[in-house]
Amino acid sequence: MTTILTNGKTIPLTDIKEGDTFRFGGTVYVSTGPTGMLGGNVVIPAKRENEAMPSGWELANLMEPPTATCTICTRTNIKGLPEGHTYFTEKGYSQAYPWVEVRRTDKTVTLHKVNVQADPMWKPKIAPGGFAGHCENQSEQTWLFGGIDAEREITIRMTKRGWERRGAMFIENVAREFYDYNF
Repeated sequence: MTTILTNGKTIPLTDIKEGDTFRFGGTVYVSTGPTGMLGGNVVIPAKRENEAMPSGWELANLMEPPTATCTICTRTNIKGLPEGHTYFTEKGYSQAYPWVEVRRTDKTVTLHKVNVQADPMWKPKIAPGGFAGHCENQSEQTWLFGGIDAEREITIRMTKRGWERRGAMFIENVAREFYDYNF
């Protein structure tokens, strides 16, 4: 799957949650467990991106002072997506839609729709099969940022299952547009 990492908000290391992708000291990490304290330092179990093997990860444990900060990374397939914002992806039945955070309380987040346009550099490869054909490269699709639609505003709520709205799930720190050509 095509993934672009963009920089989001700068936060204290103490605020990292399990599963967060973050940039610290020029290296990208994924938190693999809960953040803890040891001897006055923040301890974060994490996987470090391994430069020698681009698809592999190497284990690391960060031990830093509690005043240290990092930058949350947003995983996206949208070129030109503005940095410094918190993005969410709405999961449809087989498709996905990006949103950007505009307000947050303890239990709700208000979002505006991120508009995208098809990237002319990506073309679907359709092979015979199915009703009209099968798209062989749909997991590699990329999109171009087309602005924020302030008219399309929704509020999602934190539930036991995560962020939701009317049964639809929303994933934080991911901005992904996905059109299912094979549905």
